[in-house]
Amino acid sequence: MGTKEVVIGICDDEEFFIDQIRFASESYLEDICDHFRFEIFHSGEEVSKYRGDTIDLLFLDIELNGMDGIAAMQAIMHHEDIWRIVFVSSHEERVWDTFSMKTIGFIRKPINEEQIGKYIKEALYEHHKDVIIPFKKNDEDSFVRLSDLYYIEGCASYIKVFSKKKEFIVTGKLGEWEEKMRGMPIVRVHKSYMVNLFYAQIKGMNMYLSEPGIDIPIGRKYKKKVQEEYNDYIIHVMRERS
Repeated sequence: MGTKEVVIGICDDEEFFIDQIRFASESYLEDICDHFRFEIFHSGEEVSKYRGDTIDLLFLDIELNGMDGIAAMQAIMHHEDIWRIVFVSSHEERVWDTFSMKTIGFIRKPINEEQIGKYIKEALYEHHKDVIIPFKKNDEDSFVRLSDLYYIEGCASYIKVFSKKKEFIVTGKLGEWEEKMRGMPIVRVHKSYMVNLFYAQIKGMNMYLSEPGIDIPIGRKYKKKVQEEYNDYIIHVMRERS
């Protein structure tokens, strides 16, 4: 995997489970990378306040004193410091509360070592696929990570790019950028808009983007194709994470 350091987070208020997850993670990571380390948390509050090197995967207990794991997830939903989350709990009935764009799985206590390795592999794979999109050559301000891109708006002979860290304008028509981004989960939904399916939900004739919390209209002639591509994307993600 090269020299990039892998960072694994573990949040549990019982040292037994922290040690169990750390041991299973070490067993997997020792075979695939040279550099890795752990960030240990004992409460949801500690997770919500974390600011540091990006944690590739956080194993997060649901039942915590004070702020529980679900509340901690909601608090960090728009933070870059934690890439993906796997929930750990003895209460399987709460799995429905754990769904989010950061969540890739649920592990029931007692810990299964094979599942630990499986989810680390998935988180690192998704992070590796997080490509950088150059909107303009030789201009650092016009490079955007796929995971940071919200949507693109077409305006005659130029486009507006809206991302997590910045907004900017570059020359070109929306149709040209649609071709350049073929194969990415960036979908044309309107004559004036393309959206990142990672943030999107179909709601009637709109695409609701959970981040930044806005509705993008779906053009009538695009509706059928958008629904098909959205369904394909969801199925693809579910298969990759199964």
